[in-house]
Amino acid sequence: LVMLQGVVSDPINLADNHLAVIRMKEYLPEAQLPLDEVRDQVVQSVRRQRAMEAARDQADEILAQVTSGADLAAVGAEKELEVLVVEGASRTDPDVPRDLLQKLFLIKAPGEEGPVNEVLELSDGYAVVQLQSVSDGVLSAADVVAAQNYIRRITNATANNEAFSFMR
Repeated sequence: LVMLQGVVSDPINLADNHLAVIRMKEYLPEAQLPLDEVRDQVVQSVRRQRAMEAARDQADEILAQVTSGADLAAVGAEKELEVLVVEGASRTDPDVPRDLLQKLFLIKAPGEEGPVNEVLELSDGYAVVQLQSVSDGVLSAADVVAAQNYIRRITNATANNEAFSFMR
């Protein structure tokens, strides 16, 4: 109705005390843009795709070398790539790029077989990583209290939502 009649939508409940309404200001039908207008974007996209494919091929080659026993730092230095050696990284380590950290903490912990070697896709390329060990984190007394408070708050919020749903 919003599009066809130009009216305001029914309220959309986003969260407690947060509603949204939609009113269409203008409708632009789907259309193919002329190549002259998008040429630079297409060229840039194709170049980026080819560069990412080349980077993936190189990362796979490095992974194969490391898996067969080569030293990751030596292979990276030989190919004149950035080598980052981090010991004891935490989830908030400022010396490691954020997107790399997020993916590192999703890797399966190494077992008896030795280090885990993987290629991780990042927003600007690929990283070949070697995870040698994982240490369990240690919660301070303040962290334990904070965790208990969060659990209590979540429990209370859930109970409140359920109570309000019965009253509606």
